Amino acid sequence: MQKPKWVRAKVEDDLRRHFKSVVTQGQYSPSEAIRMFMRRVVRIPHATEPLAVSKAIKKAANDVAKELRSDAPCASP
Repeated sequence: MQKPKWVRAKVEDDLRRHFKSVVTQGQYSPSEAIRMFMRRVVRIPHATEPLAVSKAIKKAANDVAKELRSDAPCASP
């Protein structure tokens, strides 16, 4: 297994606090939620054209949101 690398993004403080509050209610850390999203984006095949990438990101976001709302913890791929 490779050593994890940092990913940094600037977001508004209100968004960051609300995100952290929402995901921790579902027993996830913010890092776990972000990793879930990233894994889903890269698993979608043929996401190389701009429209396909946009659809892949939307689908991944919807999938992760659905999983975060469920009671069962996610299984890492």
